[in-house]
Amino acid sequence: INAAIVLTDAVPNQPGGEPPRVPASLADFPLFLVPTGTDYQFSDTTLWSATAPETVVENDLMSVECLVGATGFSGKTTRLILKKEGRELDSAEVTFAENADDQKVRLSTRVKSPGTHRFEVVLEPLPGELMPDNNREFPEVKVVTGNLNILLVDGWPRWETRYLSNL
Repeated sequence: INAAIVLTDAVPNQPGGEPPRVPASLADFPLFLVPTGTDYQFSDTTLWSATAPETVVENDLMSVECLVGATGFSGKTTRLILKKEGRELDSAEVTFAENADDQKVRLSTRVKSPGTHRFEVVLEPLPGELMPDNNREFPEVKVVTGNLNILLVDGWPRWETRYLSNL
């Protein structure tokens, strides 16, 4: 190797924020640092995911696990809304921290009719947001009715099997 080219965003990845030191033995080794990116922080909120169970039983409480994040909006508050056919079913306030960590938020509702249901999860955009298109997800859930038929087989009569059977 005659030289090294390092593409970097110039953000230290070491604990404590100190950039790594180049050993003295490499002092004569040609090392070219090429900065990438920009120091401009885009203002954007993002609904990374909205995950619902594939199947729920009729009249059961269904939870939608959401992961939201933001850059450039520390301390700002917005709402996360669960909708079906334009009607609001549940909502939660989300306040973004200064360290821009992603947050988990749970929304829930009862689904009353069998079939496949398509929901909409919306993270309301904040003023000045660059890309409001990434604030929407459409989870689908299949709702089933009736009793579950379960076959429980064990080679010996055990209390654990009886307990499961009574459940």
